[in-house]
Amino acid sequence: MILTGKSAVITGGGTGIGLAIARGLAAQGCQVAITGRRLSVLEAASESFGGLSVKMDVSDEASVVDGMQNISNHFGSIDICVANAGIAEGQNIQNSAFGFWRNIMAINLDGAYLTIRESLRHM
Repeated sequence: MILTGKSAVITGGGTGIGLAIARGLAAQGCQVAITGRRLSVLEAASESFGGLSVKMDVSDEASVVDGMQNISNHFGSIDICVANAGIAEGQNIQNSAFGFWRNIMAINLDGAYLTIRESLRHM
């Protein structure tokens, strides 16, 4: 598959697996945007491969709508989307508050849905 000139978005791209994916896609010739909640982390990460950093909270619909629009405006369209953002926090279920659970679901499930939905609107 030829990726040169394609545009890619990786949520949670500032660290870990997301950053590795971003670097790999950039090495294959993609224009890469990474998103996350901590802009300083994103900017430091994107310097390593010349990518675009976009502050975006995948659990917030308006943030995802705006973020994907900004990325699409910058690149002209979105060709590849990696819904990588997610959290894993250990807590005993019997001692956890329902809000703890909702936060995990908002990021891991709602975030994937919103990310894919909005990226498809710009493909």
